[in-house]
Amino acid sequence: MSDKIPESELKAWQEYLQDPDHNEHNKEEPSPDIKLLTIDLHHRTLAQSEQILEKTIKHALESNIYKIKIITGIGKSHEQEFGTLYKEIPRFLEHGKIKQLIQKYERPTNNPGTLMVKLKKPS
Repeated sequence: MSDKIPESELKAWQEYLQDPDHNEHNKEEPSPDIKLLTIDLHHRTLAQSEQILEKTIKHALESNIYKIKIITGIGKSHEQEFGTLYKEIPRFLEHGKIKQLIQKYERPTNNPGTLMVKLKKPS
């Protein structure tokens, strides 16, 4: 087995390094219609998180963004099964000041420390 990289592979690698975003291997182009805003609430209190969510959701709607990923974390500890944000943020989405702006939300099974929120589009 040779340790030398074939010339064709070396050239392809060098081209990729020069411009990784415009490479033939990057076949998937993100859809310009899909906008997702992500909020990480780790290390925030519930009050801080609620304020951040209110401001962010209003900003998202003003910017025509209707999908938000909220990272709460799970917050497991030896004292409790789930953390405060994990339990309380869904309640805030359902019953808080912003409930009329929320179309639906779900907690993905493959990443239970997040909530995927879909906002209502203005009529």
